[in-house]
Amino acid sequence: MNNQPHHSRERHIDSAALAASAIAAVLAVSLVKGPYYEGNFIVGVTLTVLILAYEISNQRTFAQTVALGGVLGLCSLLYLGYLADRFVFHTSPDADESSVSPILEVYFWLVVTIIFSVLDVLWFQRRARRKRSA
Repeated sequence: MNNQPHHSRERHIDSAALAASAIAAVLAVSLVKGPYYEGNFIVGVTLTVLILAYEISNQRTFAQTVALGGVLGLCSLLYLGYLADRFVFHTSPDADESSVSPILEVYFWLVVTIIFSVLDVLWFQRRARRKRSA
């Protein structure tokens, strides 16, 4: 009996679960008032590494690549927001609000989404195809 379809289906469930947990975590952490803090950085980097560990070697359609890039972009808001608040804007941890404006958050998300999507199409997907054909 061929287990390939079953394994493939499980892989997609894992991908959806990772994406959903990343989005939930990012939303939960980013809805807290105040500046970005060390916990944001840790959660953002951990989610990014977790997603890349499970997804980087999979073949994807272009839409899946952009979707994954978008989730990584959301994760990046946590660590880029922290880095910007602390080292660019020098925001006090006791401040009432982050110094990172909503438009800057959009730029962070967009840039990371585009960078990942381009890297994925040009490098990661080629590597995955070569690995499967070898």
